Amino acid sequence: CIGCHMPKKNMGLDYALVRYHRIGSPNDKKRVAGDRPLECALCHADKSVESLASTMEQWYRKRIDRAALKKLYGDDLGTNVMRATLFRGKPHEQAVAMMAMVGSAVQNPVAVIAPHMAHDYPLVRFFARRALEQITGTTIDIDVNKSAVELRPLIDAWLAAQR
Repeated sequence: CIGCHMPKKNMGLDYALVRYHRIGSPNDKKRVAGDRPLECALCHADKSVESLASTMEQWYRKRIDRAALKKLYGDDLGTNVMRATLFRGKPHEQAVAMMAMVGSAVQNPVAVIAPHMAHDYPLVRFFARRALEQITGTTIDIDVNKSAVELRPLIDAWLAAQR
């Protein structure tokens, strides 16, 4: 029950996701139309926005407003929900998306997460590094406390070494 009704969608102080402190429904209108990523995506990170919305409609017999989803994810609802969240989300939503990509079938997550090690919000940088370390199984010796200008060449060099 807690996987869907108390998902790990909050940023914890140890750069891991922690559960909400309330029980709710993943198809609640406020959650679907006002918060990224869709909660079903936390376990199904490789799915598109449309495929998740369609499945939720079948399961819960509630229509999901596609216009509201387009405001959150962009006009192409066939896009991967986590990639759209990374590119369009608020910082806390981006951190959730990065951590949800760990162990998922999302294609090439390293390339889309790595630039976030130079994110404007320092806490998101730590989540990006943590997600990448878990995905690659290696320690990343990049001090994400440096400025974004200093970080970008270090991240580019690290990415080149991963290829």
